Amino acid sequence: MADELKDDQVDDQAVDQGTATVDDSGDSVQTDTGKTYTSKELSGIIKRKEEQAARRILKELGIEDIEKGREALSQLAEWKKSQMSKEDALTAERDEWKEKATAAQREKAETAARLMAYKLGVDDSYIDDVIKLLPDGEEPLEERMKAFLEKRPVYLKKQAGNIGGKTGAASVPDDVALKERMKAAMKR
Repeated sequence: MADELKDDQVDDQAVDQGTATVDDSGDSVQTDTGKTYTSKELSGIIKRKEEQAARRILKELGIEDIEKGREALSQLAEWKKSQMSKEDALTAERDEWKEKATAAQREKAETAARLMAYKLGVDDSYIDDVIKLLPDGEEPLEERMKAFLEKRPVYLKKQAGNIGGKTGAASVPDDVALKERMKAAMKR
């Protein structure tokens, strides 16, 4: 058993120093001592080395185990937060409020786009698609959406109506239906 540990240490050193060679298939590594390792064995060696390094670092920091290290880091973060100056605390709070304001503006823009799509007669099942496909631009939302829907009328609701004396499907909603949809949208 002691010989195996000694061989493993020698082979670990060969792997660490890069004096080991990889076979043609890439599935195994052969060290200078002639011992061959599979990729699974190499993974074990690497994991063991990482654990040793982590223990060594924790020991240098005066921490006996990983859980105590995590707890110490958590306490350090709390201490740093308590040591923030009033200015730093206000800056952090301002940044938090800016994030909330940005989220609210995004939600407002999405709601306005949904209302506009509904107002222009977009079929309910296509509203999300129209909003996602709507190109960005400098023009007002209504103009961009109208131009988009003129090119792609398939997204509009199909309604039976009287068009030029003929009865058929219409792509443009009449005023009564529009008012009813807007009332329904406002109740939501």
